[in-house]
Amino acid sequence: MRSISGKFFVMLASTLLVSTLLLTSCTTDPTYSELGVDVRTFDLPPLDPSEGHYQLWFSYPDDPVSGKSTAVQHGDALYVSFGTFVVDQDGTVRGLDGGSPSFTIPAGYNPSLLNDAILTIEAPGDSDDTPSGRFLSGNFAGTSEQGVAVLKTNGNDAFGNAFDTLNLSGVYRLISLSTTATDDDAQGIWFVDLIGLASLKLPDMPTSRDNPNWTYESWLVRTVGGATEYISLGKFGEADTLDVNGAGPNAGSDPILLNAPGEDFVEGDIRLLNDGTYDVIVSLQPTGIVLNHPFYLLLKGPPVPKDLNPIETQPMTIAPGLPAIEITVDR
Repeated sequence: MRSISGKFFVMLASTLLVSTLLLTSCTTDPTYSELGVDVRTFDLPPLDPSEGHYQLWFSYPDDPVSGKSTAVQHGDALYVSFGTFVVDQDGTVRGLDGGSPSFTIPAGYNPSLLNDAILTIEAPGDSDDTPSGRFLSGNFAGTSEQGVAVLKTNGNDAFGNAFDTLNLSGVYRLISLSTTATDDDAQGIWFVDLIGLASLKLPDMPTSRDNPNWTYESWLVRTVGGATEYISLGKFGEADTLDVNGAGPNAGSDPILLNAPGEDFVEGDIRLLNDGTYDVIVSLQPTGIVLNHPFYLLLKGPPVPKDLNPIETQPMTIAPGLPAIEITVDR
């Protein structure tokens, strides 16, 4: 009887030990403390907290066997946030509270396994764990002691080569398309050449099905007495179609027979566009927030010359500025 009891005791103890080991192995992954991250920004477009904010995210590579992320904590989202911020008009980076921004990898994540990072544009108050429009992206590289990622618009998780390999260009022309009058051409602006063909050389939106929250928008920028006014000419996803507001709210009643973005100012808010006070811009705009000004300048024309002849075109060239972020992580 004693031997049976002894055997039972040994078996019970062994079972408890194995169960404890199994339970422990499943719930005690290596622990990692919260880790600060060094972030440097270059030429980011200004973004006011009332309009939205920037958010940085990192991810881990997928496990090719299980199809899961190799994050330390099981069941994590694909991307994990490690900081939010805004950018002032002078380029100063601030936290959402107006103070210095904080960039940290949350506790429980192995910095040696970081795969890539993205910068997104988020709406005011958006605090969910799903990234919105991806503006910049880049992969981590480096050594076992330090990882570095440089995020740019041409990152694979942003726009890829959409704005790199193409010769972005175009022309604009003063012409009013919504009226048959012959004396009001200086009251309209359209992105067409002299024979009426769409002139903007831009890739169709979205440039990637994984990054759909972007559109183009054309603008007039008027500066008088030190005050700047932004006049939207309309948003569009393809350069050879009318934009979303057609010839605009100040257009005439004649149908538009050309397929290109543009706008007329022949009724209501009448504008004479060759008075020497207007610039022309085509920008990239996030669709998840409301902006009453250009976000990222793609094309910029020369100021509309005073008394520009409507039978002349003006060139649009690539706007200066290469936004980027450099992220450094000590491993």
